[in-house]
This record gives sequence, structure tokens and C-alpha cells, in this order.
Amino acid sequence: MARFSLMLWGRPRLPAHAVGHIIDLPHTQIRVFDSGNGSGRGAYVVVPDPPNVIEHCLPLIRRVAAGQRVVAFELPGFGYSRPRPGFRFGLASQSATLHQLFDRLGLTETVLDMSCLGAYVGLDFAARHPERVRHLILQQAPALADAQRWARRADLHGLIRTPWVGQCFMCAFRRQATRHWYGAALPAGHDDALRQAFTTPALHAVDAGGLFLLADAYQALLAHPAGASAPPQPVTALWGGADRSHAHTPPKSLLHDVPAARWVAFDDCGHFPGLEAPARFDALLRAASVRI
Repeated sequence: MARFSLMLWGRPRLPAHAVGHIIDLPHTQIRVFDSGNGSGRGAYVVVPDPPNVIEHCLPLIRRVAAGQRVVAFELPGFGYSRPRPGFRFGLASQSATLHQLFDRLGLTETVLDMSCLGAYVGLDFAARHPERVRHLILQQAPALADAQRWARRADLHGLIRTPWVGQCFMCAFRRQATRHWYGAALPAGHDDALRQAFTTPALHAVDAGGLFLLADAYQALLAHPAGASAPPQPVTALWGGADRSHAHTPPKSLLHDVPAARWVAFDDCGHFPGLEAPARFDALLRAASVRI
């Protein structure tokens, strides 16, 4: 379906003022920001949770980069990372892409921070390539079966998960879907400043041609057999307890798939606990052996 989505969306062009650069890989282009300081061994790697883009992570990057190398990149099909027409959104294909990117950047024994649908890519990648990941941080990720149930609930009328229809819907209503998502994902009663901090960078990216191929990601997630890989590395699972989109999701269910994970809750945060509560997240990073 990537070919059809790309026909609808066209080619994103990274604005001159945007951070990072584009790396060409066999099956996709990836937008990457690399602080460039320090070794690739033990780097902190953060992946924005779409429709978040790298700009959402810049305050976090600035804090962490004072002490070590930090790499941020956008997953294929989101932001300015444009997959090629034959790209597949399944976990194996995504893991292969991460392996190629890590190899290109010389990244080993990293602390890898991934969220929501991307978390299952992180689990698969860490299990397949343990030399690349020393510690895995997963934000807002229940058990895979519960993530599939959540995706069906969030897709109220089944439009996004329907092939062809979902792709057309996400392209036609990209701005509305972005605004609606932040309204549901942030805590109840959040102020306008918090909402603008999330919506403004996301809408700027969408308006500049940035991708939000949520239909492709949903359809791949729902086609995957239930059950996630349990990697050998330490895993920290971070949960925002005020995420209204997950009101009916069992918060600790990831522990069914990854029993050894350390589970941490930020009860007052929504879907993006690491960005909503930076001081507490910094402490969590230190516990994951990240030098800040």
C-alpha cells in the first residue's frame, strides 16, 4: 500500500530551516538529527511518536546531548522520512531499516527510546539485533494484543484500518486528524500552551508536505499476530496515566509480553510522558544508564 499512499501524498521537502538531514537507505529515506558528539557506542536514540516530529524532541535532545551523542530519526512514512514504493510497514521490514540506519551511523549498545506503535518495532529490533541496543525505553505501549484493540477503538468507524479507504482518509483529513489526536492524547483540562506546543510543530510539518501514513501503520499492526518479542536487554516501560485515548487499555499489560520490564507510571501525563514531564524523564534516563 505504500505506493498508493505516496501517490496521494507526494514527496515531502525538508524546509531550509528544519533540523537534520536525509539519509538514503535501500527501501526508504530517513530524516535524522545527529548531535555528532561522542561515540556511537552507548548513544541515546529517540524516535518521535507520530504525528510528533524531531522538532518536538529538541528540548530533550539539547539536555541529553551535553553529555553524550544523541540521534533522533522519524520512522518511514512519518514526518520527512519517505519510504520507497515497495516498502512494507511490518515489523521485520521496519527492523531491517533500523539495522541499516544504525549500521550507517555506527550505533551500538544504544539506549533506544520508542513509543506507541513504534514500540513494537523497537522490541522486534532489539530482539533481532541485541548488539545494537543496551537498554530499551518504551513509552505508552501496552501488550501488542491490547495495542491492536486500542487501534480498533481509536478508529471509530473503521475507516483508517480499511485498505485504500484509510489511505485516502488520512491524506484528505491530515490536519483534522492531527488536531483531533492531540485533543484526545493530552490530559483532560490541559492548557492551550501545552496543546500548541504539540500541534504547532506537527501542523508545520504536515503543511510542508510531511507524511502521516497512519493508515499504512495501522493496517500493518492489525495484520501482525498477537504477541511481541521479549528481547534479552533491560526494558523500561513508561506509561502516562492521563492519556484519554488509552482510558480502556490495561496499563501494565506489556508485562504479559515482556515480563522482566521495569514499569513506571507518570499518572498526570498523557500520551507523551517523556515530553510532558521532562525532569522526571531525565531521572528515568539516568536510571537507564544515560549520562546527562
